[in-house]
Amino acid sequence: MKKRKFLPLCATLLAAGLACTAFVGCSSDGTEDSVPEGMTSYVYEAEDVDLFGLSGPVFSGEASDYKMVLGENTSYIKNDKKVMDSISGGYFVSYFNGPGTILSFEFNSNKAATGNTLKVRMASEWGTLNIKPTNIIIRINGEQVDYEPFNVSGVKLSNDGSVSKYQTPFKDFTITENFSILEGANTIEIEVGEARDYGLEGFVKYGPGIDCIKMVTDSSVTLT
Repeated sequence: MKKRKFLPLCATLLAAGLACTAFVGCSSDGTEDSVPEGMTSYVYEAEDVDLFGLSGPVFSGEASDYKMVLGENTSYIKNDKKVMDSISGGYFVSYFNGPGTILSFEFNSNKAATGNTLKVRMASEWGTLNIKPTNIIIRINGEQVDYEPFNVSGVKLSNDGSVSKYQTPFKDFTITENFSILEGANTIEIEVGEARDYGLEGFVKYGPGIDCIKMVTDSSVTLT
């Protein structure tokens, strides 16, 4: 998938007449993250990466660019308090389904640092998804992370294949507690990998909704 230079989400949403909220970070139960002394937790919203040129398949076609962003601009999500309260910044990236689709989180660091923690906040509208390094590829500065597989819970699909529409709140999943950050430019990529149907035989290929990534580090990070 084609990737371009980052454009801020707020400007895009305001141009489209949509509300924009301050970006905040919270844990899976809606409270502030507990961060070790001397460390800082940085939140990078998935909707704040460059989505131009990206698309994801849906039953009736596809969603592309910033139409992939759901949340406060989506009535059924906005009216579900437990789900809405779990969304960092009020928005997330949905339709993350097509193999080869990449979300690229770019940032600068004032120094090299090791022993950093990376979390990804996800939810599912497709029932429970088994996430593993072959179907959701995560790379840090070009190196693929061999993380432990985990399940992203969701309401089971109905027999007619209807989506559950994100009825389960978003949750943080720890990818690694020991990754390295370079001094200067860094990139974390999340990519849809092999064309798996996650056990939902007969349906299109599914991926999770991506809310944000969280980096816990003792370096000073600037999002780009």
